[in-house]
Amino acid sequence: GERLEENELRGLVAKAYENAKYVESDDEAEIFRGSHKYETGGEQDLPEISTAELKSIALEIQKATYAANEAVTDGTQSGVGVVRSAIHMYNSYGLELHSTKSAYQYLAAAVVNKDGEAEEDYDYRYAKSFDKATELSAEVVKSALSKLGAASVPSGSYNVVFSGKMLATMLATFSGAFSAEDAQVGLSLFAGKEGSVVAAEGITVTDDPFSDMVLCKTAFD
Repeated sequence: GERLEENELRGLVAKAYENAKYVESDDEAEIFRGSHKYETGGEQDLPEISTAELKSIALEIQKATYAANEAVTDGTQSGVGVVRSAIHMYNSYGLELHSTKSAYQYLAAAVVNKDGEAEEDYDYRYAKSFDKATELSAEVVKSALSKLGAASVPSGSYNVVFSGKMLATMLATFSGAFSAEDAQVGLSLFAGKEGSVVAAEGITVTDDPFSDMVLCKTAFD
């Protein structure tokens, strides 16, 4: 991350103030005072891991990827990291909020070559531990192998089964439309559709920052 000195931080405020002079919106700015109550339990500060340990984990992932199938070849990669963030929020009404979060990240990218045909795939995870890091190797190798022998099909209407990974990618494409602020100012396709069904009956998208399925729970943003 980038460490800023106090004088640099003051300069950022001055630049933001100057930029605000050129905002063409006539909407009156309103500073949110803050909610009456904020949930607790959103802190997550995982233990530090040394560079040597991270290197060892990355090499274990690489080893597991090559061992997953004899078709795995050069170009295969692995990676690990630690992500940390801290948010400190204040306003002129006395609001003072703090949040610290961290997560471990690991990646496996497999290249396979069989009978002169090469394919590749990769995946990554954010987690609270590296306990299952090597399990990702078998998944990406299996996915890369599944692409071998694929061919184009004539244009037409087909029944298609999407993987969970691909469905998440498609959903991410529309993530900007889920902004409440954009909907309120008419910049989202969901503007004026609050309470309406906008997808198939079997699809429900829930925004819950304290769900047990959320890696880093969030009390405010």
